[in-house]
Amino acid sequence: RSDRVSEWVEKGNRAVREAQATMNTMPLSDVRPVAAEALRAFEAALALAPDDVELHYKAFMTQQLVPKRMPLSVQSTLNHLDRMRQLAPRDPRDPTMTRLITHILGRQILYGTGADEQPLFQRIISEYEREFRYLNESEPDIRAGSGSMASLFSSTHSNAAEIYMAVGDLKQAIW
Repeated sequence: RSDRVSEWVEKGNRAVREAQATMNTMPLSDVRPVAAEALRAFEAALALAPDDVELHYKAFMTQQLVPKRMPLSVQSTLNHLDRMRQLAPRDPRDPTMTRLITHILGRQILYGTGADEQPLFQRIISEYEREFRYLNESEPDIRAGSGSMASLFSSTHSNAAEIYMAVGDLKQAIW
């Protein structure tokens, strides 16, 4: 990494640490500007190193620092996820990121922005389908099982069913 990229990364890392520290001591609305600062720093580093998988991951994960009703940029988050998948299609963090993006998109749909939500519905459906593939690959007998993985499968299926119903696909909703 160049010195300039490293400077931006360190600035982003400091902002992330600050945001994490303030999450427990300050109102969540005070976390958003610090998380936004982290995202700006990581994106400035990415402008200099656009193919850096770790930077895309850091930018993606920064979204997790903000309150549910105050997303930074869902489109930016999707862009970082998509680019990371292009650069590292077998990244072992993808199942976790897939689970996180379904929550981010679900919050965006739930709290809305007035924007056209149809693309969000289509994207969240594709992410849920991806998550089901990961769950089925990691735990082939997950539907018959019990415990945390079966619970995760059940809640994921329930959430996906709600999205399928919202777009009028009742056949998929009851699958």
